[in-house]
Amino acid sequence: MDNIKKNVFVFLSVVAIIILFEGCDEDPELTPGSDLNPPPASDDALDLWIKDNYVDPFNIEVVYKWQESLVDQSRYLFPPHKDSVQSILELIKAIWIEPYNQVAGRPFMQELRPSQLVLVGGINRNPSGTNTLGIAEQGKRITLFNINLMDKTNVDDIGELMLIVHHEYAHILHQSKPFDEEVWGEITPEGYTAQWFNEDDDSSREEGFISAYARSNENEDFAEMVAQMLTRNRIAWNSLIDGIWSYEGRLDIRQKEQLVASYYRDEYGLNVYELQDSIYNVTTRALRR
Repeated sequence: MDNIKKNVFVFLSVVAIIILFEGCDEDPELTPGSDLNPPPASDDALDLWIKDNYVDPFNIEVVYKWQESLVDQSRYLFPPHKDSVQSILELIKAIWIEPYNQVAGRPFMQELRPSQLVLVGGINRNPSGTNTLGIAEQGKRITLFNINLMDKTNVDDIGELMLIVHHEYAHILHQSKPFDEEVWGEITPEGYTAQWFNEDDDSSREEGFISAYARSNENEDFAEMVAQMLTRNRIAWNSLIDGIWSYEGRLDIRQKEQLVASYYRDEYGLNVYELQDSIYNVTTRALRR
């Protein structure tokens, strides 16, 4: 059990470094319902598994076969290896859907879920040198990149996937019910920058941002706070914040934490700390496998 806890701490520490070089996008142009055409019935074993685990219980269409209309044609992207799709989907379900089912009840995810989950095998490289790991589009679609390089038996990959999924789902939630961006933005109004990739996580925390990527704008700051909270247990989370040298930085992040907790409670009736515990327990079980 001590080794499991040690592994969890190690991979979450690595995730904090990884996210400095990577980001996500939100696409404001998606028209609700566009491109959401259900595929024809299939007798393929993988398609049947997806139907049983995603389509029927949650009405989430999983797109792993190539559809050019769903990706940026200016990037070098390609579909995921079919052999890796189910294992990744099993992990996503375990670290994302099941904890929400446990804390919020099954109807929550049935109502507040993306209509599509798109898996892309390739790395989505940006001109800045960063990589886009995920995109959340107007509450309708989550696209995850880099699927071919993820290994569900690797603790670093599990941590990276956790961070991406919870970050993107935070966008889905605030696209459905907006958080108060004005109040949020008043906490650290001077720290946002389009050049976030020139910063690092440690110095950003001293400035009141949970990661360097959180400095890109208020929406990403919110999603990063949610994801970084949900990928640590409470002990690790408090240790991270209490270890920030700057009193102002600690205070700013704690204020943002309280806004996240209030948002989950007031808008969705959820205790974000219960969700945090549930996700941690799922993660430790995944690491035993």
